[in-house]
Amino acid sequence: MEDRLSEGTLGELRVRFLPNSSTWHSIKGLNASRRVVQPDHVDRPKIFTPQIVMASSSKTAAPPPAAKTVEVGPASDPKNKRTRTTEDEEAAQPSQATISPPKTAGNFDIYSANLPFLKEVYLPAGKTDPQYEALYATILTYQAKPDYTGRCYLPDTDSSTGRFVSACIADPMSDEEYDIEINAISAKAKLTFTAAERKGFGTPSPTTIGSGISAKLRPAEDHCGLASGSGVFKLTPVWQKHTSSGEVQELYEGYISFNVKYSSLYSRKGFGSGDKFACSFWAVHARKDKDGKEIGLH
Repeated sequence: MEDRLSEGTLGELRVRFLPNSSTWHSIKGLNASRRVVQPDHVDRPKIFTPQIVMASSSKTAAPPPAAKTVEVGPASDPKNKRTRTTEDEEAAQPSQATISPPKTAGNFDIYSANLPFLKEVYLPAGKTDPQYEALYATILTYQAKPDYTGRCYLPDTDSSTGRFVSACIADPMSDEEYDIEINAISAKAKLTFTAAERKGFGTPSPTTIGSGISAKLRPAEDHCGLASGSGVFKLTPVWQKHTSSGEVQELYEGYISFNVKYSSLYSRKGFGSGDKFACSFWAVHARKDKDGKEIGLH
């Protein structure tokens, strides 16, 4: 099949099933809409999650720092001088024990894994491992515009509900976004993906990544023309970095599917019996305003 994902905008993988028609995939975003065909299979290396990078890390071990004489009091007093040891140098660096666990709560901006300009950063030609840090930096450039495929809010506890919205999961007549509720949120020590869910990233394996959350979806409110809707939502951290300034950077992978059944009115107008939406995605925490509050759905 011809792969026509040569360019695109921030969009969602939208799969529609209409009477007497074939399945098609489309990128729908802020700038353009185009018909695309996704390759059936592309090999992709296994992922270990989360990858954690410290600002001071390097690929090769550095020799221990030489002892230094430092001032610890008035320089005029020789008693106020001591030798800085290797332990002093190590104490100044963040330790593995102080790494905070990824926060799978709050507001997130979501980016479709079907976007070619992100996929080529994620796994460039000739590379065997996902380039998470480069992907994270690229996503931030789009987030700053601001631009995204969708947004979601996840509560701190599994007793509450979250929200999800995307311009690509919308009323086919009015293009109004469906307000989707995230419910039955469950924390998983080992989050499992099906082969079909992983295929959006280029390969059906691995099916088990690591810790994460799994949830169900349903319409948050009644909507004209929508008889019913249901789906699944999954999210897992795959990369984390602590910068020298103390900032924590985190990248997530996930999957969403949402199946809708239209009312008889929409069926008579030619929209078929319903739609099936499916998307593998990357996610980052939402931007913050000048007061440090997340900019999102909640």
